[in-house]
Amino acid sequence: MHNNALSVYATNAVFSDPWYGVEKSLVVYYRFGKFRVVQKHVTEGKLLKIVFPGFNHLKPALVKLPGKVLVLRAVYGHKDVTKKVAHLVALHHFHIHAENSVFGDSWVGVKKTLSVVYLKKNGMFRKKVVKEHNVLTIHP
Repeated sequence: MHNNALSVYATNAVFSDPWYGVEKSLVVYYRFGKFRVVQKHVTEGKLLKIVFPGFNHLKPALVKLPGKVLVLRAVYGHKDVTKKVAHLVALHHFHIHAENSVFGDSWVGVKKTLSVVYLKKNGMFRKKVVKEHNVLTIHP
């Protein structure tokens, strides 16, 4: 942390190499206090920088849940798919296929992951990640 910013390189030297020979991405979810969850991601070798903007720039988090689950953020490859996943969950689709046919191919030729952060009605946060061609299950 320096000058109200946190910086980290998405490299194998920092995070190890769980998928040798495969280009990876780093996805980070964060929030300041009771404010909304924010997501940032970078591809392997790039610098991820989170700057604390001050409270005047933050939007308050949602506090009322319209259903059993509130999808806060979702990413497939390089693509923010929060709205798509939230729509599926609103339709009671709790088994979500991590497929290009569902989310599009945001990173051609690279095996992707689907990463979802959600809030349950009981106030518990959950994060789930699955590899492409697998099913992510949200338990309301």
